[in-house]
Amino acid sequence: MIREKIQMQNRTAVTLVEMLMAMMVSSILFLTMGFLVSDSEGAWGSLQQRSLSGMTEEANFAGAAFEAVCRRSSKSSCTIPTLGTTCTLYYYHDLNAQSPDRYAKFYVQNKKLYVQHGSGNNVLYTVQLANNVQSIKFTQHGDAIKMVLFLNDGKKAMKFVNWAIRNAH
Repeated sequence: MIREKIQMQNRTAVTLVEMLMAMMVSSILFLTMGFLVSDSEGAWGSLQQRSLSGMTEEANFAGAAFEAVCRRSSKSSCTIPTLGTTCTLYYYHDLNAQSPDRYAKFYVQNKKLYVQHGSGNNVLYTVQLANNVQSIKFTQHGDAIKMVLFLNDGKKAMKFVNWAIRNAH
C-alpha cells in the first residue's frame, strides 16, 4: 500500500543523476565561454596595442603622402630602380605645363623614410615620413604603384602595404 501511494504521487523533485548531468553540461558551456572570452580579449589587446603604437601612425602618414603624390602624378613618368627601394614620381604643379614640372622621390636613409620634392635639378623641400624603417619596396603594376613598408622599433615589426593609382595624363 505504501508503494502504491509513492507511485501515485506526482513527481516534482529532480533526481541526483539529473542534477549531475545538468551541472556537467552547464560546466562545459561555461568553460567554453571562458576560453572564447580569454582568446578574444588577448586578440583585442594585441590589436589595440598595434593600433596605438607610433609605427601605425607613421605608416598611415607615409601611406597618405604616397597616395596623394601618386594621384597627382603622370601616368607616363615614373622611375623605380630594379631593387625597388626608391620611387620617383613626376607630377604637374603648373597645370598649363606641357610635361610634368615637379617630382617627388621616396627613399630611405638611416632607417628613415623621406619624400623629396623638386623641380628639375633643384630640391624644393624634403619631408620625413617615418622612422624605424627596416625595408621598403616599390613595384609598378600598370597605372598603379605599390609600396610595401616594413617598420621595426626593436619590440615589434609590422608590414604596411599601400596601393595608389596615377591619374594625371
